[in-house]
Amino acid sequence: MTDFSGPLNELGRGNKELIEAARKLEALGVEMSDIAVPSIVAVGDQSAGKSSLIEGISGVTVPRDTGTCTRCILHINTSTSDSDGHDSWVANVSLVKKYYYFNDQKSAQIHPLAPWVLRESPEITLFKAVQRPDELEDVLRRAQLAILNPRDPPTKYISAPVDPTNMQVDFSPNIVKVEIVHKGLPNLSLFDLPGVVNLMNGASKEHLPALVRALVTDTISQQNTLILLAMSMESDVENSNALPLIKSIEGAMARTIGVITKPDRLPTGKKPSKVWEEIMAGKAFNFGYKCFVTKQPSPEELEQEITHQEARAREQSFFDSWLPEYRRFSDRFGTTKLTAELSNMLAALMKESVPGMKMQLSLKLANIEEELVTLPDPPSATAVHTVKDTISQFAYDVRNGIEGIPSFQKDSQTPSFKHEWREQAQKFRKSLMNIRPKIMPRSAEESADLRDFEIKRRKASQAHVKHNPISIDSGSEYDEAPSTPRKPPVTPKKRKLNSGSVLDTPTLNSARIPQAPADIIYELDQIRGILRQFRSSDRPGEVDPAAIDHLISISLGEWDVPTMVFLDATMDGLLSHVEIAFNNSFSRWLGSDFAKKTRDISSTFLLKLVDEQRIIATRALLWERYKPLSMDEEGLEEQEKKELDSLRNSRAEKLHEFQLKMNDKAAEKFPAEEYYRKLLGKNDRQKWLDITDPFHREITAMSRVRGYYNVVCQSFVNTIVKCVQAELFEGLKKHLSDEITTKLELHGSDLQNRCVQLLAEDPERERRRIHLKKEKAQLLEAQKVLKNLDKVIPQHRGTFERTLVMSPAPGPSRFEASLNAYVEDEPM
Repeated sequence: MTDFSGPLNELGRGNKELIEAARKLEALGVEMSDIAVPSIVAVGDQSAGKSSLIEGISGVTVPRDTGTCTRCILHINTSTSDSDGHDSWVANVSLVKKYYYFNDQKSAQIHPLAPWVLRESPEITLFKAVQRPDELEDVLRRAQLAILNPRDPPTKYISAPVDPTNMQVDFSPNIVKVEIVHKGLPNLSLFDLPGVVNLMNGASKEHLPALVRALVTDTISQQNTLILLAMSMESDVENSNALPLIKSIEGAMARTIGVITKPDRLPTGKKPSKVWEEIMAGKAFNFGYKCFVTKQPSPEELEQEITHQEARAREQSFFDSWLPEYRRFSDRFGTTKLTAELSNMLAALMKESVPGMKMQLSLKLANIEEELVTLPDPPSATAVHTVKDTISQFAYDVRNGIEGIPSFQKDSQTPSFKHEWREQAQKFRKSLMNIRPKIMPRSAEESADLRDFEIKRRKASQAHVKHNPISIDSGSEYDEAPSTPRKPPVTPKKRKLNSGSVLDTPTLNSARIPQAPADIIYELDQIRGILRQFRSSDRPGEVDPAAIDHLISISLGEWDVPTMVFLDATMDGLLSHVEIAFNNSFSRWLGSDFAKKTRDISSTFLLKLVDEQRIIATRALLWERYKPLSMDEEGLEEQEKKELDSLRNSRAEKLHEFQLKMNDKAAEKFPAEEYYRKLLGKNDRQKWLDITDPFHREITAMSRVRGYYNVVCQSFVNTIVKCVQAELFEGLKKHLSDEITTKLELHGSDLQNRCVQLLAEDPERERRRIHLKKEKAQLLEAQKVLKNLDKVIPQHRGTFERTLVMSPAPGPSRFEASLNAYVEDEPM
């Protein structure tokens, strides 16, 4: 029977309670909730004596086989028994499976310990309870085999004969946990990690060294971990594989305790290396804690099956006669002194960590509570009430949003649906006005003359042309005009949604915009040809009304695209608004048939209403194109006069600019503006234009076309906008609730069962709720454990500060554009 009486029994009760609290937190699995529990982790190279060191500290005899002894993590919890009765010894061996074995090549790109994949919560299984210390080694060997054969049931390895060489995997990040309670044992929690190696024999094992290093790195990166580094005196410490891993982690060296092992393996007949003395003196490697030296039983002594007490006595005898060069470090010689120090250090670390763990527990519990609100237990007695109230709330939120009344939480910086839709209605009107028919201000003959003039001027003054380039061969005003107006693109098809998918949530301003309709731009000669084509009278200069009607019909032919764009934008905005209202009302039932079916019904109903608007809009377009008609005589006359004045002014300016350029003497004598004012007074401009402009008839005809366009454009926009409000919006506001109730069949004598069925959730949602409730219960229990420490630890008065390091936002991009000095004519 192992006896730890002596210095260990002198540990203060506060230390024992602190370490016991750490053990309870580990047992609760709070580390899986990202709350680090203070612990001691033993690392070292393969064959560095690490496992023997763990055995000496804990009294647990670990398996000793050929090759790597530790093929998975061994977690040893030891605690002293407070019982004054019989001197019992109890050890419970458990399997803690934190990882799935998932041997898939794709997993290696996602999971750092692939083919091992982290579980959402650990699976803890009691493997076997042991009553005799001499049985423990065999049970641990069997438990390790159970871990290394993840496809087999663990019960297979408890008592039946097993082949120790039969392993499905050579290594596992899962844990064999042994909890030992016995009077006089130290209160310690130790993790023994596999030894770090660089190479392993066999092509199938080439990945194992990297996997072990990844596991060791991940484990010792925890800030609340004390690192116990085993360094064998028979090896060159400079070539250690474990030491570089510790150095690579920021702050890890400050948490490291160096333990020199195998002091009896120093080469005989040679002066000891200076490096060991420097390590003991704290001059090498800058460990955060003083270095200890221990000596564990040799293989021969193990064969003799010496007891723990005998091992410690022989260790003390060895150090009493050890090298005099190291005698000044004798206060750190021996496993007993190391064990006492580790117990004190673990208790101190636990004491420092308690305030931070309390804060982490509170934050984690708050997050769990927040998520559980969205995962309520399905109701039974109140199912009908829940379904009807949720539908009513959803319809209420949709209605208020359309009316511009915020009825649920929304970002105050986000514009309301009503505000965005009004902007889209204005864009609709502007888009129609932007495609009014336009005319070029010069005739083909004038453009040709001006082209010849510019070519001659360029030849005469190269310097001037160098600074004022004129584009003659690509898209300038002098190019030959098209024979017919440019045609509009094909109207895009409407969007179709999968009824079973989550609604898209674009905003009104992000609506799909198809190719913009082509501008209708006429040349003056082109308008003249159309007027002649439709002239029925033999009197020259007459304009047949049929020609005006023809030009009007062409101008209205481009309205399909802007109209459908407006309806698409309206639909997108409504989809977005309905989705926001849906997520607000159905947040607690998103995994149920109730939510899924309501989402589909709402989407289908909305698309149906939008389709009806498209049909109405198509009919309204046919009405406008039936024939030019307006009962607003005053408005029409006003708009025709306004357009005539505008076109005449633009034409007069371009015509006089043309004549001025053609008149070299006048150009030399007068600047363009001054010459224009002298030549033509303001009151005489229209009279002069009618007399001198050969295209005044075409200008007048186009003013009538554009005047009519202005009047019917506003009338058409008003019709479409009113229809959307009266039919689409009102239909959604008044009938959405009834549509959902009807399609969900919420009627009849079986209404209660129907509602219970609708509120039933999918298995994944139920599994998530169960997991959160279990985690919540564990964390609440952990809070109690920490609260009980208030009697041991004085109230912590420190503060905790979190620093966020944020990268500066990228600045705006810059660009430069060069413009030619010569500006081409724009259509009027």
